[in-house]
Amino acid sequence: MKTGETENAEKGKKLSSHIAKYFWQASALSGSRKKSVHRFFRKIPEFDDFSDIELYTFSKYLHVREFEANEVVFHRNQAGLSFYLIYEGSVGITLEEKHQVLNPESDLKLIAELEKYNYFGELSLLEEQNRRNAAAISLRKATLLAIYKPDLDEMIEEHSVVAAKFLKALSYIVAKRLQLVANELKIVKDKLREKE
Repeated sequence: MKTGETENAEKGKKLSSHIAKYFWQASALSGSRKKSVHRFFRKIPEFDDFSDIELYTFSKYLHVREFEANEVVFHRNQAGLSFYLIYEGSVGITLEEKHQVLNPESDLKLIAELEKYNYFGELSLLEEQNRRNAAAISLRKATLLAIYKPDLDEMIEEHSVVAAKFLKALSYIVAKRLQLVANELKIVKDKLREKE
């Protein structure tokens, strides 16, 4: 004879192994959690608003992209369709033209060097007909997590709360970038006044 608890256990659905693995990696009991996607996102303040299940749902829309050292992620003026998070390695951002980026002997002038937990390409998900305003190149072997515009559109349809939180995070990222640019412009303006 089965107890009520046994019957309920048999009727209930098991977590898929993918979901169970994700939550095990998120657990403090897991020794493998140092490399988990959950732990990665918990180190990025813009994702603090996400619950564990929302991070899991969001992670299903990500693509893992591997780049060798000095490999181009995208070129300046190229159509932008993706936002990237640096999972491993580093990426340089430059205003150099395509022919300079492709030339291995070119001494690229970087405007930013981004490391693990940084991100770039956010405008491509927010603007229609976006063109990249800079080039991105891996400075050493890099693993990037990418979300593409069609993935975002699908997320909006299927998981609107997760999509809304992600768009809120993107808005915060854009606002931070604009504030940094405004601060840089103020410094340049002040230096120009000093020279007068």
